[in-house]
Amino acid sequence: MDAQSRRVYMGATELGGGERVLLEARACGVPSEAIELEADNNLLREFLDGPIYTTEYYADQLARGIRDALEGCEEAPSRARPTEPFKVSVL
Repeated sequence: MDAQSRRVYMGATELGGGERVLLEARACGVPSEAIELEADNNLLREFLDGPIYTTEYYADQLARGIRDALEGCEEAPSRARPTEPFKVSVL
């Protein structure tokens, strides 16, 4: 039995949760043209065509942010400054 959704209707308000619904639907293979948004959800339209990031991408972004924050900290002890390569692993 195929339990995969083929269409998604996003009728919620723009006050939260809609971004995750759209990104998860797309990550699960629902094409953007099969996702229906209400007319008042204009803010969510950018999630129909934007990139779908992986956990590795998010881990790399976290590592980059930590590295940048520590490099800009003059008072940090030298052992706290990152050495290359600085990597966050996703298990």
